Parts: sequence; C-alpha cells; structure tokens
Amino acid sequence: MSLIVLLILWIAGMVQLNSSHIWKVLIHKIAMIKTAYRLKIYFYIPMYLHDTDKIFYMLFFTKHIASLIHKKTAFHHFSNIWKQFFYLEMILDWECSRLTKKNKKQTAIEWFNFIKNRPKFEIKKKDFFNTGKYNVSDNDVAKIEELLNKYIRRLSNDI
Repeated sequence: MSLIVLLILWIAGMVQLNSSHIWKVLIHKIAMIKTAYRLKIYFYIPMYLHDTDKIFYMLFFTKHIASLIHKKTAFHHFSNIWKQFFYLEMILDWECSRLTKKNKKQTAIEWFNFIKNRPKFEIKKKDFFNTGKYNVSDNDVAKIEELLNKYIRRLSNDI
C-alpha cells in the first residue's frame, strides 16, 4: 500500500514540476491538428497521437529526460533508434514548431532546405543513450520533398 502512495506522490510531484512544459506540448499538439486540418489532412493517426508519449514520460521523469527518451523513440525524429520515419508527421512538426516554440522560427520548407543543401546532414545528440550520428539518405530527402510539394507548398500559397 505504501508503494502505491509513493508512486502517486512521485507522479503528482512530476506533474507539478513539469506542468508548464506539459501545457506547451498540448498547445503544440493543438497547433499541429489545426495545421493538418488547414491542409485537409483529417485521418492521419500519428497527428492525433503526436507527442503523447512525451507527456506520459513527463509523469515519471524531468522534462529534459522525457525529451531525450521521446527523441529516441518517436518516429518523427531523425534520432530515433529504429531509423524508420513518419515523414508527414515530421513535416507537420517542423511547420508547427515556429507557431509554438520561440527558439524555432523556421518553416517546414526552410528546415527541409537546411537538410537538403548539406552534403551529409548529421544529427549529433549527446545524451545518455548514445552519441551516434544519422545521415539523412537521398531516399529520405525525396520522400520529404514529395510531401512538402503535396501539402506545405499549398499552405504557403494560401498565405
């Protein structure tokens, strides 16, 4: 019984510690859904589940550790351990970051050009998992460009 009480107290403490960051993640999720609806993307399940795991991790860990775990497990980050990607979710995430995060002002097209114009785009993350690099392949670039042409360029023409 006391173990359950300790777990509840731990989770309550983590929620209190991470509450402002949890709200930021929820606002980012709402912005992502609104952007997807503007692009007429309605039935894309990863859009609705976007960053839900991050909120779950913040119930047990600090926001920094939760972010590191999320980047290693989420399919919309190039640093995930499976090296499989949800490109459309990645593009929507890039596009919505400028709306909800003060330090990320690039559009999805600007992020893509940053990746595409570098000979070997390497993501270097020093965290407690590993310090590996991931080179974005030509196949990744082609798939991202195809989705950008289909969705995001249409959005920029509307503005």
